[in-house]
Amino acid sequence: MKLKHIALLIMAVVINTASYAQKSAVKKVAPKKTLKCHVAADTATVKLTLAQAQAWADSLPLNVICDDLKSYKLHNFNFTLLLSNPFQSKEFGTGNGGIPFLARKAINNLKPKDAVILKDATYLDEKGVEQKLPIISFSIVE
Repeated sequence: MKLKHIALLIMAVVINTASYAQKSAVKKVAPKKTLKCHVAADTATVKLTLAQAQAWADSLPLNVICDDLKSYKLHNFNFTLLLSNPFQSKEFGTGNGGIPFLARKAINNLKPKDAVILKDATYLDEKGVEQKLPIISFSIVE
């Protein structure tokens, strides 16, 4: 019986040591810096007037500027409006290089405190490979 306990104890120590050795062999990679992006307007803010939002929506290709001071042409994104009064969220589907038609029409009816949210946004890098961008949002001010 003692031999059985000793064998189990030795196995537990060996397994624990082996798993620790594997953990220490893994290289730690510095976390990738998260970009913050905003629409390419006259001001680097997340608050735009209705006229600025309309002008951005009409400028094709749609551009955003990130805190790495680079401008990115949006390739694909999911377009959502968050209306404040009455509070509701409206999804308009995927934009491919431009804003979906019904979403563009809805921008004309935005009021102060309403917001535009672009999720799952991507751009094409210099090799033509899709790269992810963070969530891009802005709200409307008077």
